[in-house]
Amino acid sequence: MATDQQLVALLGSDNFLQMRGLNNEVPFFIYPFNPKEALSAEKSLKVVSSQLKQQGVNLITIDLFRLCVQILEEKHLLQPVLNAEPAQKPKSRFRVGLQSMLDVETVIAPRIATESKGQELVIVHGIGAVFPFLRTHALLEALQIHMPPVPLVLWFPGEYTTNAARGFELKVLDISVSDSYYRAKNIEEMVRGGL
Repeated sequence: MATDQQLVALLGSDNFLQMRGLNNEVPFFIYPFNPKEALSAEKSLKVVSSQLKQQGVNLITIDLFRLCVQILEEKHLLQPVLNAEPAQKPKSRFRVGLQSMLDVETVIAPRIATESKGQELVIVHGIGAVFPFLRTHALLEALQIHMPPVPLVLWFPGEYTTNAARGFELKVLDISVSDSYYRAKNIEEMVRGGL
């Protein structure tokens, strides 16, 4: 796992913030970490974002779980969802209902894009807390359409690897279910490469 200082140096660099060297690729980045180290990764997020703000970087951190709860509250759906969840059988029906209320393309991605306006950097975390009703690859695909031109980093509890047979894979919480998403850059590889 990259150190806080390495992350601050990379994410706060002019090249990163100005999106230099992307060759018209989307400015999406994934910072994968071992889910067993989630508490350390959250502490690291706080330290890194605080230090970047002290350096004058205009950034926002978005907790997906809190964002989803906030949206449900705004729609006056939080209490009905909480009441329905324990009794809902099968759980897949509950997940489908939640996915329709918090649709990635029409609700979540546009909201993240709106909150990202005027920022130099966007960091999204809380991905493990919204799995499996919100899938990372679907979020990234929807954000491609909605996001302003600003670097977006996903603080990702799992693996982002390259597989010769399947291409790039996102494996949240190290669960065998994996999603393909090929356009994001791996922050760990960038740090190892000295970028």
